[in-house]
Amino acid sequence: MSFTSANYSLAQQQELEAVQGHQMIPLPSAILFTCLAPLTVLGNGLLLLIFTKNTVSLLRTPSNFFIFSMAFANFLTGAVLQPLLAYRYYYLYLRKGPLLMTLRKVMSAFSIVTMNVSIISVCAFSWDSFLALSQPIKHRHWMTVRRAKVLIFCTWVYQIGFASMLFTRIPLPLVLKTDLYVNTTFVASLLLLSYFFLYKAFKKRERRRARSFGNSNLQLRHFRVIRRGTSMEKRMRKIIFLFTLVTTIPIIPVTVVWYVTGHCVRCQRYQPLVLTEKVLNQLVFVKFVLDPFVYAWRLERYRRALKKMLCYIQ
Repeated sequence: MSFTSANYSLAQQQELEAVQGHQMIPLPSAILFTCLAPLTVLGNGLLLLIFTKNTVSLLRTPSNFFIFSMAFANFLTGAVLQPLLAYRYYYLYLRKGPLLMTLRKVMSAFSIVTMNVSIISVCAFSWDSFLALSQPIKHRHWMTVRRAKVLIFCTWVYQIGFASMLFTRIPLPLVLKTDLYVNTTFVASLLLLSYFFLYKAFKKRERRRARSFGNSNLQLRHFRVIRRGTSMEKRMRKIIFLFTLVTTIPIIPVTVVWYVTGHCVRCQRYQPLVLTEKVLNQLVFVKFVLDPFVYAWRLERYRRALKKMLCYIQ
């Protein structure tokens, strides 16, 4: 995934005219990224600090390594990419012309690495949670800490290698379309499937637990178990809905627009569609602010570790 559309046949000057022709786009976009950058750095930076200060207690399960990889990718997005995007839109607002192609390629390459790694890490975390819930015994043998480290390392190496193709003689539209098909569409589909299977596995476990108490003579205990199971199921629905809302909903609309502009030549010159793509693309960056709260800060152990660290500093 990249901040740049998969359609790069649209000339920079046409894009410049489309954006500058609507002054409500450059300045609000610049302000948005100016605000998102420190929030992204703060939320993910504190999470990284918690991991480094509590390596023994937190970094001992595969799922936490996936969260660490996600937080690191998000931190780089907030520390480097979002300030560059803010600079880009301030530049457009002042009508100084298009950015240098080299800088645009650097921004595209950086976004491919950090944004794709973040989404893939979340996808790996979701499938790891599904396996832990549906096959707890096999999960301990299949997904070890070492395998999680290897998977994360290979993900970073692959994305860096893929992004480096932007600086080769390979046509730029081909690289960006491949990124759209493989890194964005395929991974987002896997992520949605993981949430579906995770929800089905949780419902199956709750039905199995309810049946295990079905023949019990302790009616009160049975009622409490069913009631607790219902509340847990509602909580799980909320969590899965929150995961889906944060990680995939912002990606789907902009992906559809990228497919339209990438395969429809007439649509490439339709200014409202170009502007829609710009707005939807910016909404994706809200994900990197919310990720640490959805996957970490809502859990008590992370908040307790942060409180302990802050008290120690004071």
